[in-house]
Amino acid sequence: GLGSCLTDGEQLSPKRVIIDVAELRVLRSVSCGSQHSALITQDGRLLTFGTGWFGRLGNGERDNEYVPKLVEMPNTVKEVHCATYHTCIVDSTDRLWVCGRDSALCRDA
Repeated sequence: GLGSCLTDGEQLSPKRVIIDVAELRVLRSVSCGSQHSALITQDGRLLTFGTGWFGRLGNGERDNEYVPKLVEMPNTVKEVHCATYHTCIVDSTDRLWVCGRDSALCRDA
């Protein structure tokens, strides 16, 4: 899920991920999929980065993101889980949100 690996190949040692916005730097949770990652900030905001195929980053695009990008959510986020082609998000009201591949999971309610 580390963005630079999409163009540089292997990341053989830990590389610090830079988050540009100061108030987003305090993290509560991290989830890693096979090619993307998600972060929850201390105040419940969601950031994603990595391979954007199928919309799994939740930002309304399919583009790859090489640095963590804020995802707009209607409520704060309590949990996030990255799978191979999709991402599951539980918000502060215990509602489940899904983005990514598989139209059976992502149909409008």
